[in-house]
Amino acid sequence: TAANVSSSGVIDYLNAPKVSGMALEKLRVGFAEPDDVIFTHKGTVGRVALNSQKCVLTPQTTYYRLNQSAISNQYLSVFLQSNRFQVQTDEIKSQTTRDFIPITAQYELFHLLPPAQEQTEIVRRVELLFAVSDQLEAKVASAKSRIDHLTQSILAKAFRGELVPQDPNDEPASVLLERIQAQRAVAPKAKRGRKAST
Repeated sequence: TAANVSSSGVIDYLNAPKVSGMALEKLRVGFAEPDDVIFTHKGTVGRVALNSQKCVLTPQTTYYRLNQSAISNQYLSVFLQSNRFQVQTDEIKSQTTRDFIPITAQYELFHLLPPAQEQTEIVRRVELLFAVSDQLEAKVASAKSRIDHLTQSILAKAFRGELVPQDPNDEPASVLLERIQAQRAVAPKAKRGRKAST
């Protein structure tokens, strides 16, 4: 299903719904093969993944089976995620009541088809940029973890009075708290009056 295709291009086969027996035997279409490009077109539109095993697709997903000598499946998976392609799908989605790209409409979408060598180079560069992006994400996560730890450390030091030099003549916080409690105990309590009914 579309839900089993992640935004990062991974297919969750393990948790996908399963079909077998008579229900499977009745199916005539929707059988995806390894190396097919999977495109989600209903509900969640625009997720793309390379299929790695035989499976059955629901009507939420489309497979693209390619002549690899003409168009690389890796290139197509990159192109289907590109802004150039997404602009087309957004236009179709705007004409429907819910996010949906009918298969009949997919036949009319334009694809850029560079020579095979250029397809390979585009895939190589995109994968390189994704790798850099993953490294940056990991560094950001690590930095955030250190900042969170640092924040807790600073707060702990603040409550222990370790952030600035302490005046030895200042009374301890415990004494101050005792004095405040004593003052509250002897202070007259304000009476709550009822509002006059009108």
